[in-house]
Amino acid sequence: MSERQARQKRKNEPIVEQKKQKGSPLFGIIATVLILVFLGLGGYALKDNIKAILPERPEKETTVADIAKDRDMTVDEFIEEFGLGDSEVTKKTTESELLSMLTVANYAKYEDKTVDELLAEYEIAEADENMLWQDAYLLMPMSKYVENMGTTFDEFKGQAGLPDAITEKTTLGDAQKIISELQEEQAEDSESSAE
Repeated sequence: MSERQARQKRKNEPIVEQKKQKGSPLFGIIATVLILVFLGLGGYALKDNIKAILPERPEKETTVADIAKDRDMTVDEFIEEFGLGDSEVTKKTTESELLSMLTVANYAKYEDKTVDELLAEYEIAEADENMLWQDAYLLMPMSKYVENMGTTFDEFKGQAGLPDAITEKTTLGDAQKIISELQEEQAEDSESSAE
């Protein structure tokens, strides 16, 4: 049979469609799993970049309700326990607002310490248990303040550019007053030099 006759024969024969063979269902499952793993690993690798793009949610500040719950107390029991009955403490009062209302004695109780232990820990000598903690805290010497920050007084003084009037024995409150006075003087000097 010649090539011409073979072509003619093929033209005359009916065309039979070939069925596509489908792949194994196992292959499809494996491919899907591999794609999901790849996407998951890619997302994990980029999570820090994704977090940087998204706006940060502000952290919720701890409230009296949260603190009372952690201590297995009701809000009313907590308020009574720490002598806050006459103040304006509610379940929505934040922890920082609460701490500004506590006396030294109540703050010591809040920290599960005695008054003497608390005052010794912060090296506060001139406070009594009825003083507000926020006022007593200002009586802490600068040496202890910077120690709590994890540095030495000399390093802190150099980094912060503290004046010589502030020493290790200067209280935190006095140091704040000295710095405020210096800032006021500098502001007045800059105003007078601008004129």
